[in-house]
Amino acid sequence: MKTVVEGRDIKKYFIASKSLFGKTEYVRAVDHVDIEIYDNSVLALVGESGSGKTTLGRILAGILKPDEGSVLFKGIDIYRDGLTRDIRHKIQVIFQNPDSSLNPRMRILDILGEAIKEIEPTISKDDLEDRAAQLLENVNLHVDHLYKYPHELSGGEKQRVAIARALAVNPEFIVADEPVSALDISIRAQIINLLNSIQKRLRISMLYIAHDLRTVWNISDYVAVMYLGKIVEYGETEKVFRNVAHPYTATLLTSAPLMPKEFRKHEIYPVGEPPSLIDPPSGCRFHTRCPIAREECKKLDMKLEEIEDGHYTACPFLK
Repeated sequence: MKTVVEGRDIKKYFIASKSLFGKTEYVRAVDHVDIEIYDNSVLALVGESGSGKTTLGRILAGILKPDEGSVLFKGIDIYRDGLTRDIRHKIQVIFQNPDSSLNPRMRILDILGEAIKEIEPTISKDDLEDRAAQLLENVNLHVDHLYKYPHELSGGEKQRVAIARALAVNPEFIVADEPVSALDISIRAQIINLLNSIQKRLRISMLYIAHDLRTVWNISDYVAVMYLGKIVEYGETEKVFRNVAHPYTATLLTSAPLMPKEFRKHEIYPVGEPPSLIDPPSGCRFHTRCPIAREECKKLDMKLEEIEDGHYTACPFLK
C-alpha cells in the first residue's frame, strides 16, 4: 500500500504554566506518535476530547509545526523542506464549525472564487462562475447559493460549501476535523455519505477525526485510537472493531450507542476521570482507569505490537 502522508515520532507540547522559579509545565498533546495515511483510503482518528486528535490532525495538515518529528507528504518533509504552494494546495482541511471557517462578509461565489484563483489565477469571470457552480453541484447544492452569504444558509449547507472550497484546489489529502459534530443529527448522515462519495470518486486520501464510532465504521478503511497523546490501537477498521485488542478501544465501543453486538466482544467501563495531560501516568497511560490493569502496566511504556496482519495494540493483556 502506497503511503501518502507519514508522521514520524511526532511530539507537540504546549506551555501550561510558568512559575517564578523557572519551572515550566507542559500539556503533552501529542507524545511521540507515528502514523500513516495510505493512498485512496480513509484513516479515522478517534478518542475522547483532549486526547490530542485535532492537534495531530493540524500537524499533518501543515498548520501546526511539531516540536519534534517529521511529516512527509509523498516523501517530502513539509516542515524541513518547506510547505510549498503546490503542496499547500494538495493538503486541505475541513474544519469542525463552518460558521468560523467561512467569511461572513463574502458571498459563496467569492469564497469559492478565492480558492479557484489559487490554481487558476488568470481565469475569466464567466469561467470562474461556471467552475464555482460545478463545485456546488458536486456537493449537492443549487447554483443559486453562489450569490448568498453564509448566514443565509443552514449548518449543513455551510459545511457543504466548506467541502466544495476544499475540493476547489484539487487536493490529494484532506483532514476532516469532526466535520459533522456541529450539525443537527438529521444532517450528519447526509454529510458523511457526501464525504464518502467524494473520497471514492476522486480517490482522495483522508484523515477523518471523530468521536462518533458509527460514522467511523461507515466511512473509514483504517482506524487509530488515541488516548492522552498516544496511539494505543491501530489497524483496519473491520479488524479493530471485530477483534478489539485494547481496553480503551473496548470502552469506546461499549459506550457507543446502537453499535452492533459483535463489536462488544469486551464490555469494559472505565473507572475514575481522565488524568491530566500535564502530568500523565507512568507506564500505560490508561492504567489508572482500566479495570483489568496489572502491576506491570504502571511501569512499562507500552509500545504498539502487531497481533495480526495490520492490527496493532499497546496492550498485551486483553484477550
